[in-house]
Amino acid sequence: MDDQKFIEDFAALLEVSPERITDDFNMVEEAVWDSLAFLSTIALIDTHYQKVVDPMALQELTTFRELRALVHGQSVEA
Repeated sequence: MDDQKFIEDFAALLEVSPERITDDFNMVEEAVWDSLAFLSTIALIDTHYQKVVDPMALQELTTFRELRALVHGQSVEA
């Protein structure tokens, strides 16, 4: 698992610089978090981590910290 490559690809799909993707990065407020970005994120997680995420769980997330926790199978904490 290469988190840095995931961050770079995630930043590219949101059209922001990778430096902006910190744990506190708010995907909803700081980027275009539309249906295309949502579906692309699901595909990106599958590509990088060979994991299928629950779309309903992903829909509830707002920060990159929460996304990272979901990907790594950890509890999502604010």
